[in-house]
Amino acid sequence: MLMMQKFSDEIRRNRRLQWGLVVILLVMLTDMGARWKERIERKQQTLTQLQIDVSTLKGQAKNEGAMRTALRDARQAAELADARLWVVSSEAVGQARLKDWLIELLKQSGANGYAANVAAPKALVESRPEVPGDNARPPASAGLPLGRDLFDFGATATFIFTPESLEKVLAGIEAGEPLTRVESLSVRRNDRRVEIGIRVLMRLKDSSS
Repeated sequence: MLMMQKFSDEIRRNRRLQWGLVVILLVMLTDMGARWKERIERKQQTLTQLQIDVSTLKGQAKNEGAMRTALRDARQAAELADARLWVVSSEAVGQARLKDWLIELLKQSGANGYAANVAAPKALVESRPEVPGDNARPPASAGLPLGRDLFDFGATATFIFTPESLEKVLAGIEAGEPLTRVESLSVRRNDRRVEIGIRVLMRLKDSSS
């Protein structure tokens, strides 16, 4: 207690000691402030990184959801296409089935003077790109089979034009059983006959396999 009293008296008498203590206190406060600022900055950087991570995770979650939706839609479309893909044992069977279906569609649509013709099917092929200097490769026109069992059947339907019959025939083709697309549509002026060209995809499967 006596030593503290002497030290306090010395401080009051010694101006240099007072300034020295003030300087030491200022240095300590400055150091503490710098350490505190550094700690706050580190916490701020951590918070910013966490916010970035959260935003990234949210974006990934949205993208993953969109990808899942796209995959589901693609799977459903593939299942629908596969369900509508006719499987026949030969080209002749496919032609007969297509003609019967088309005539029945024209009949149910109320068309008059109708007729249906089926063309020879074509195997689906994928063009192969030419490589300059590669004489061992076949020309691009030769093509490579996409699937040796997939064939494109063409057919033409004609009937006397009326707005109602044309609308019903087109609707029947679009909603019909086979996997069909309309390739051409025309109305002849001289005899007012409609001509619709369609393509139907079928799979040929040997009945013995």
